[in-house]
Amino acid sequence: MAKKTKLELLLGMKPVGNRDIYPSQRFKDAGAAITIRPITDEEFKAAQNLATDTSGEMDETVASLALIEKALVEPTVDELREATGALTNDAALRNQFLLGERAKISSEILSLSGLDMSFNAAVDEAKK
Repeated sequence: MAKKTKLELLLGMKPVGNRDIYPSQRFKDAGAAITIRPITDEEFKAAQNLATDTSGEMDETVASLALIEKALVEPTVDELREATGALTNDAALRNQFLLGERAKISSEILSLSGLDMSFNAAVDEAKK
């Protein structure tokens, strides 16, 4: 059998799929994993734009919430909003997940998407 070329190996790679994660120990203790998916370039850019004000400063909390809203597969953000009685998706995510949990979820989304860094570092890398 002939050795595969780098191109054949690259083209034969499996796409990155969804991942179950525990945002914190309290979720792990409850057996309540959530499912996230990788984000696309367009979703990353949209989160970046949403979180950037007119002076060019980016609010990482807003960016984090936008990433989670796009990448949360199960439960969905709509399900969380309905279950918590929140009026907005942001409020549902803030009600359900503590600040550190949201940071971990965002980090896991970026990692799953091939970016093993913070949102700000990922933005800086994308600008290069």
